[in-house]
Amino acid sequence: MRRYLLPPLLFLFGWLLIETVLFTGCAQIVQPTGGPRDTIPPRLDSLVSTPNLQTNFEKQRIVLTFDEFLQLKDVLTQVVVSPPLQKRPKVTLHKYSTVYFDFDPEDSLRTDATYTINFGKAIQDFTEGNPAPIRFVFSTGDYIDSLKVSALVVDALTGKPVPDLLVMLYDNLADSVVRTERPFYFGITDRNGQTVIENVKGGAFKAFVLEDLNLNYLYDQAAEGIAFPDSNLTVTDSVLNFISVRFFREEPALRLDDHEEPYPGLVKLLFNREPYDLEWTPLADSLDWYEKRVADTTFVWYRQPDSIDWRLVVRQDTLLDTLHITGRSGRTTLEPGLRPAEPANAASLRQPLHPARPIRLAFNHPLQTADTSLIRLLEDTLLTRIPVTAEIDSADHRVLLLRASWVEELPYELELLPGALTDLLGYANDTLRRTYKAKKRTDYGNLQFTLTQLDSTGAYVVELNFKDARLQSYQVQNEAVFTRKLTGLDPGQYSLRIIEDLNANGRWDPGNYDLRRQPERIFRQTLEEVRANWDVESTVKLEQGSAPPKQ
Repeated sequence: MRRYLLPPLLFLFGWLLIETVLFTGCAQIVQPTGGPRDTIPPRLDSLVSTPNLQTNFEKQRIVLTFDEFLQLKDVLTQVVVSPPLQKRPKVTLHKYSTVYFDFDPEDSLRTDATYTINFGKAIQDFTEGNPAPIRFVFSTGDYIDSLKVSALVVDALTGKPVPDLLVMLYDNLADSVVRTERPFYFGITDRNGQTVIENVKGGAFKAFVLEDLNLNYLYDQAAEGIAFPDSNLTVTDSVLNFISVRFFREEPALRLDDHEEPYPGLVKLLFNREPYDLEWTPLADSLDWYEKRVADTTFVWYRQPDSIDWRLVVRQDTLLDTLHITGRSGRTTLEPGLRPAEPANAASLRQPLHPARPIRLAFNHPLQTADTSLIRLLEDTLLTRIPVTAEIDSADHRVLLLRASWVEELPYELELLPGALTDLLGYANDTLRRTYKAKKRTDYGNLQFTLTQLDSTGAYVVELNFKDARLQSYQVQNEAVFTRKLTGLDPGQYSLRIIEDLNANGRWDPGNYDLRRQPERIFRQTLEEVRANWDVESTVKLEQGSAPPKQ
């Protein structure tokens, strides 16, 4: 029998090939396919991990080993250490199933303090991304603090919970500490605006809530939102340690960010916030103008016969700006004529007409005059011309109000002939046509609401809202009971927003931390639904010093 032996070099090559294939197959982690979905998070192997809940802890590498392959996700945002460290720690994955937490070599730990490292959703299994709920706690002192502080943060304007805010506790009780020091403890609000800060020691703390835009645990930016309780918090094991605060942003000083001149006859002033008490002065002779403020923008339409350049001075508190406005003679921009503000296709639609209200027509410029001889209103299919009165809306000069004796369920045709309207800039309208149909009065409902237990020495702003839009607004002062009745309302859900107007300026004001002033309280109440051809009466008790009514 003849035997053939592999040459040594060939045998060695084959063995190396087998080793390479086996090694490559073991090193590459591949998600398995098929079978039921894994829903079990990774389990910590406490026998080979750094022991949790240590006392007299000294700075060291923290090792966390799990029973399956891992991945790290969003470490910078998910891993939270309280009290916060001065330097950012390093969190890394080692050999696919072990997480290393390394303190910065230059960082130091506080003495006699309980630390909490919450890993959030940073540690996940490799196949399905199931997060491991790991919370590592240690104390640099002889014992681990065990008290808790709960917090609820809602938006002062909307009443809704605010997520992702820092709720911070300081053992330094100075008011300036929120700008100069990092907190001793902190938590982060969830989607319900709630958080629980655990492992807190007993004692007095200053509480402060921060929208930390630059992630430095300091209130050092004017744009950062805040909240704070009226007094310090004393944490004990005998009472419920709870904080409930209203979140707001302090009102910045008014600033003119920019101004635009889209075309001759219009200047847009763009501010950093709504210019409540803005004053401006045109430095020009024979200037006709009209101003309209919408949110943080002020529109100034003007007409100047001699069409020369002029100046506009803007004043508000410490703000003083002088703007150079270019007259018509120095402009090449096309000037738009007088046009309706609604979409062009609205002319082809028959619009519903409230039997007790005027027709409202909105335009792109403030109106100057209306000639009813050039306004034709035709009633019914017989196209009978009926009398109509026209007036410019005193609240918004861009709106024309047309009144007539409407008859329920009859159709109407409206025609504005050329020259019926003239705007502030001197333009006249082109032919404008609209069609309407008057609805029945029984298609609408009536509402009477009454507010009771008001502070008879105080002031309020009462807003009636419908479909998230303000329908009516009332300023109420020195009244214990306030009642209003509204007729001919569209069916649907109405609600009240009541501002406790502490300074009686007719608007809501945010708080101020340095002045220790809370934002003005807002009460909200949903009213009984208004139905067609129904009368609804609602009474709302405003309990002073209590939480706002539920939305």
